[in-house]
Amino acid sequence: MLLVVRELPALPATLSGGLQEAQRKWIDGDPAALPLEPFRAAAWDFLEARNGSSVMIQDEVDATARALICTMWDDPSEYGSVEDNLAFFADMVSMCSTSQRAIAAALQS
Repeated sequence: MLLVVRELPALPATLSGGLQEAQRKWIDGDPAALPLEPFRAAAWDFLEARNGSSVMIQDEVDATARALICTMWDDPSEYGSVEDNLAFFADMVSMCSTSQRAIAAALQS
């Protein structure tokens, strides 16, 4: 999931730190990676400030931010259903015009 989000060009620069920390934690296995919860909260705050609602998805930027939120859990069991998280992630990525290219690039990395 992180590899796909990394390839989506609509990721706001203000949220890239969360992506980097999630990658440090989940891909690099870095035990010194920062907790992801503050980055997840910042992504929700970004959406709230942008749209007046953290749950409103109006465009690719919103969908990319929501896809990123799906990856920012310190413990995957915090989210609840892995299947629901993956399904929602797929829905968000599919809203991005570059989703096919992002998925292909992630599979090659």
